[in-house]
Amino acid sequence: MKPILIKRNEEGLTLVEIVASIVLLMILLTIFINFLNQSAKTNKVSQGTVNATYIAQTEIEKLYQKSEDYFYSERAPLLDSYELIGNENEWELWTKSEADFEFTLKLQQTDEFDHLSHVVLEVKHKDDSKENALMQHIFTWKEEIHEEP
Repeated sequence: MKPILIKRNEEGLTLVEIVASIVLLMILLTIFINFLNQSAKTNKVSQGTVNATYIAQTEIEKLYQKSEDYFYSERAPLLDSYELIGNENEWELWTKSEADFEFTLKLQQTDEFDHLSHVVLEVKHKDDSKENALMQHIFTWKEEIHEEP
């Protein structure tokens, strides 16, 4: 007697295979969504830094252009939109608030030349306490002529 072979239709998927594929798909989707979320956060922080850097660059260029028309000793009109808040380690500290940003300007006259000064401009977003942009420059002021007796 020959054994009877029963042919099975194995073209379909079992419930275990379907559940396993759904779980695998959910894991992959979770990883992908987390990646997109992190990318969006990084992009937002980067955009804030780029905006603050642009504003700092624009401000420092504006001040630099005007600085050549003033003596260092008569710099107050140039900084009329700023408020002098004091001195710190030989640096003058000036501040102003504009739109969504706060500016802190530090000035220090060079030891070698009285018509040059170190300038540091920090720009912070009002909603964020950390520094968003920092620019450093050396300003050239109108040179004072000292007459020797």
